[in-house]
Amino acid sequence: MPVKLILKEDVENLGKTGDVVNVKAGYARNYLLPRSIALLATTKNLLNLKQHREELQKEAEKKKAEYEEIKKKIEDLGKLEIKAKIGPTAKLFGRITSNDISEVLNEKFNISINHRNIKIEGYSHGVDELGEYKTKIFIGANVYANIQLYVQENI
Repeated sequence: MPVKLILKEDVENLGKTGDVVNVKAGYARNYLLPRSIALLATTKNLLNLKQHREELQKEAEKKKAEYEEIKKKIEDLGKLEIKAKIGPTAKLFGRITSNDISEVLNEKFNISINHRNIKIEGYSHGVDELGEYKTKIFIGANVYANIQLYVQENI
């Protein structure tokens, strides 16, 4: 049974800040509400939404500016190098996944980027070979950063 929510921030493939959306109960209960991304669309909250739409717009613009700043930091890096151990057949021991990329970015910039928002083009489960890969990072508010991932041998 769908649940009606008011979004407090932009959510990819769902809506923008202030939108009233219908989502499945599990998605609302397990993801959107605990992370304070949305509010239940009660009568009181809908009235408050009308009164605070301008404030939400200002907050959204502020967040977008922050996201643009993060994007600039990431793209100014140009390339992201990750070193990994390889076996005798030039395959990696394990894989380089979005988790690894997220950890490196979080360490370098002291920012929190969820690994689910990182996509290595053409590889849904990570890469297992040395090389160069295009990576797209969703930061928020329809802001994406593109960066080259270089997987190199750890000597």
